[in-house]
Formats: sequence, C-alpha cells, structure tokens
Amino acid sequence: MVDLYLLLNIYCKKMNKVAWILVIIGGLNWGLVGIGGFLDTNLDLVDLLVGSWSELLADIGYILVGLSAVVLLVGKKKSSGGMQQQAQM
Repeated sequence: MVDLYLLLNIYCKKMNKVAWILVIIGGLNWGLVGIGGFLDTNLDLVDLLVGSWSELLADIGYILVGLSAVVLLVGKKKSSGGMQQQAQM
C-alpha cells in the first residue's frame, strides 16, 4: 500500500522546486525591467516571449510567480517556526 505521507512529501518537494524556479525567473525578469528602464528599452522577458499574442498568458505568468513567492514564504515560516520550538526545548 502506498504511504500517503510519503506521496504528500514528494509532491511538496516538487512544488517547492517549481516555486523556487518561478521566483528566480521572476526576480531576474524584474531586474531586467529595471535595467531596461535605465536604458529606455523593454527588457521584460514575459513581454518579449509572449508579446502581443496574449495578455492573459502574461497575467497568468505574473500570478504564478506571485503565488510561488507566497508558497515559499509560508513554507519558510513553517520551517523556521518548528526550529524555534525545538530550540526552546
């Protein structure tokens, strides 16, 4: 029989990995947007990849990056909270 806890743990690890990748891509994109502002050019990777093809896809990409940041923050808070409780013991 498959252990549900093991499957959940594997799923969470994969979700965390995807979240990290999206947050790194989002951070690099915002860095390029800032540099593009100084150079008076558009260096927004999402806009360059999607273009005028679909604003909806760009919005979905931005939402996924934002949700990934929330997932990482919540996960960090949970893991650091557990460490603090162990340190107090």
